[in-house]
Amino acid sequence: METIILKSIEKEPKKRYKSMHFFALDLRNFLEYKPILAKPTTFLDKVIKLVKRKPVVATLTILYSIYKY
Repeated sequence: METIILKSIEKEPKKRYKSMHFFALDLRNFLEYKPILAKPTTFLDKVIKLVKRKPVVATLTILYSIYKY
């Protein structure tokens, strides 16, 4: 259910459901224990969102991890 909701409220329109039909289809499939169209957010997607939201923190973290050794 979380994956369906996150896809429906995605910030970028091209990543959301194309229409309410596909949203309803995913909800129906979820309720009937069938595979859904929406895919979970990958770790890489989460990292990219974090870097876009907080570029300074991401840059400092990367620099710290490089120069730590």
